[in-house]
Amino acid sequence: METKVDRQKPMLIKHTENYGYFFIAPYLLLLIVFSLAPTVFTLWISFTKWNYFNDMTWVGLDNYIQILKGKMFYKSLLNTVRIIVLALPACIITALGMAYMLEVKFKRFSQAFKSISFLPYVTTPVAVGVLFGLLFDYQTGFINIFIQKLGLVKAPIYWMANPNYVVLIVALIVFWKNLGYFMLLYFAGLKSVPVELYEAADIDGASTWQKFWYVALPIIKPITVFIVITSIIWGLQIFDEPSLLVVGTDSNLSIASTLGGPEKSVYTLVSYVYEEGFILFRAGTASAVAYLMTVVIIFLAWVGFKVLNREGKGR
Repeated sequence: METKVDRQKPMLIKHTENYGYFFIAPYLLLLIVFSLAPTVFTLWISFTKWNYFNDMTWVGLDNYIQILKGKMFYKSLLNTVRIIVLALPACIITALGMAYMLEVKFKRFSQAFKSISFLPYVTTPVAVGVLFGLLFDYQTGFINIFIQKLGLVKAPIYWMANPNYVVLIVALIVFWKNLGYFMLLYFAGLKSVPVELYEAADIDGASTWQKFWYVALPIIKPITVFIVITSIIWGLQIFDEPSLLVVGTDSNLSIASTLGGPEKSVYTLVSYVYEEGFILFRAGTASAVAYLMTVVIIFLAWVGFKVLNREGKGR
């Protein structure tokens, strides 16, 4: 009898394991239909000439060659990197410093500050665009009224007509929106720092800055790596903030004319994809730009990861 049970046991286990495929089938089906299949189809489109209406024409690498020969890809890449460089390093440093001070010095206010600071991150992009559009409006904007009251300028500044101002405003939006999110991540990381290490540092006479630099910062380094890598990935896909801020600022011009702002100063990589795909109806070129953008994202994320983990690898 025992021999019979032992022989049937492997069959029972094998039969039971098949149920796992049943439970993951819906997820795999959705992944294939809504992620894998569109990704492969987009890759195919990038090698064709197609305007959504006529038949596809196979052109091979022509789309990629034309993009790399032109100027708009490099301009959009430079604009995107400029916004990232202006906004994200300052945002990360500020979030880390504020999180540490609230956790160590002003702990009683940290809970309320967490809730308030996280609100911009969950605010819809449309609301953010409208808010900053009103703040920097030429005639009725609060910023113009405020600086005129202070006597800093005599006439209102037309912020949206100056390329440098538009870049700074978009960087400010990115800074303001992500500050609370980064702070929450650093709050969670600082919770993992053992209190005994702070107490030992106090006994040794360490200052607040020394405790931050030599105690907290090395322990929360994985949080910093995560924030930097995800910021690079997200930042290179920025589209909502510059588009909602500048598109439609001049009612006499079309969306294509206002996309990217004055002198295309905030014309990002995704703006390039959007214009080619949904304004000019050149699906092949748009798909090729999207895949080139993917290559850039992977490369820069890899560089950032290697740079941030350079010290840890040598230990």
